[in-house]
Amino acid sequence: MRRQSLERLKGGLELRTKLLKDGKQAAGPARFFPGERTRPLTGVRDREALAKLPDAEREQWHRLWADVAAQLSTDPRGQGSALAERREWDRAADCYSRALLGATDDGEFWFEYAAVCCYPATD
Repeated sequence: MRRQSLERLKGGLELRTKLLKDGKQAAGPARFFPGERTRPLTGVRDREALAKLPDAEREQWHRLWADVAAQLSTDPRGQGSALAERREWDRAADCYSRALLGATDDGEFWFEYAAVCCYPATD
């Protein structure tokens, strides 16, 4: 099951990368790459859990998470979502506004953008 999960997540990352490269909006990062606090992937994301895996498999998971981090670091929508998760509202709103340059009709995106714009800067 871990191998199948790894392949599906790699496929999701490849699709997301292609969509962004083609100038299209991709689904929010949480849809493909649940955050560190998400339970279903803790067995292949948490440092302690990864340490229990065979070396070759552990390396594949490390590579996937590094690729995910690299891709999200270049995606303003991914950055905005990550910042919002950390309650950094002003910075999240800035990232979402950069993402608006590639206009989207994704209602979830607009909801997230409006939500971070409504939080006070001191929160």
